[in-house]
Amino acid sequence: MLAMWRHVFSPNIRDHGLAQMHPDGRAGSVRRVTFDDWRVDVCPHHGPSLAADASGRLHAVWFTQGSIRTGVFYGRLRDGGVDAQRRVGGETAEHADLAVNGQRVAVAWKEFDGKRSQLRAMISEDGGDSWREHDLATTSEASGQPLLLERQGRFYAFWNTAREPLTVIAMP
Repeated sequence: MLAMWRHVFSPNIRDHGLAQMHPDGRAGSVRRVTFDDWRVDVCPHHGPSLAADASGRLHAVWFTQGSIRTGVFYGRLRDGGVDAQRRVGGETAEHADLAVNGQRVAVAWKEFDGKRSQLRAMISEDGGDSWREHDLATTSEASGQPLLLERQGRFYAFWNTAREPLTVIAMP
């Protein structure tokens, strides 16, 4: 099992760490996997999402307000860096989630335009090299963060809104 979380790297950088959990419950060494240089004296409440594809490549999405970049980002994690890194959504994108099936990768997130929240998604058929974006749903009421699930080769977005407490949306 692999775990990815926002870690505190010296001297107070809130980038993400990754470690393997061994079958006996021991955690492997922590390695830094995002390099945004977010220095802040709080605990940000925007966690990452991580999934492996059929070839074992690690795909991730995360939020940052670092000195190098700000916003939601997607990338394939590798030792000492991130490949195919790209911004997800616009300036108000938040709370992204990720799912993988073979070489297919799906990312869902929400964006707020001041009046409405939009549930948006992007899907890659080639392991994260190219993407198609989709608008999935909109609400002007309170909403939660989206979660993704893959089942029998299809991606589904789960989204709670005040009007529809649990909406399940089959993604294109």
